[in-house]
Amino acid sequence: MGDYDLLKTNWKKLKGQVTDQAKKFKKPLLEKEYDHEAKLIDLIPHEQFTIGQVSFTKVAYQRRSRRKGSSQPLTFEELSFLLFFTNGVKLFDRPMFRTVPSAGARHAFETYIQVERVESLEKGLYRYLPLSHQLLFLKKGSYDEVVTGFLGQNFNAGVLFMWTAIPYRMAYRYKDESEKLILIDVGHLCQNLYLACESIGLGACGIGAYDQEYIDEYIEVDGKEEVVVYNATVVK
Repeated sequence: MGDYDLLKTNWKKLKGQVTDQAKKFKKPLLEKEYDHEAKLIDLIPHEQFTIGQVSFTKVAYQRRSRRKGSSQPLTFEELSFLLFFTNGVKLFDRPMFRTVPSAGARHAFETYIQVERVESLEKGLYRYLPLSHQLLFLKKGSYDEVVTGFLGQNFNAGVLFMWTAIPYRMAYRYKDESEKLILIDVGHLCQNLYLACESIGLGACGIGAYDQEYIDEYIEVDGKEEVVVYNATVVK
């Protein structure tokens, strides 16, 4: 990730760059590896969703940041729906198509969630596995611990979304331009969360103000090869 003004990057320079893709280096994985003996939870497949049948016009018009909600838990289907429509895979092909756009289909992000109130799920930290549409249980954790990293922004959320970027996934193809593309792409993720929430009667609020080192450490990433770039709360 270069030290430069994002607004002054020049796409013409890319033609003169020798990227790792051009060098035929091995492609970075589009999903972090994990211990297959770990606790995996199958989510509800998108073909079986019974929610979200609302017109786009209504969803887009009503969308806003919603910071207050009830203490009712999200249903397991609601969580499955949100995860699929923020980073799920809809077509396994070359390139792989997901429910959000990404420059060159590089999809530089991993989705972590802190579950506070979701039916049939233990409280704690999970990672979404988009290639298999599963949840990987990582550890038990306190909602209050995470909120500390959000600088006290406690919205009584049922679920907290934390997106990390793995910069090399994008830099593999776009080199110095990758930082700009990561910033563009993470906006797609959170906007999809907003719209998905609105379509099923939930509320979302993106959080840009957070303690970088604290949240990186909480989800156990190094802040370099993988780094938290955006967060959002979901309320019922």
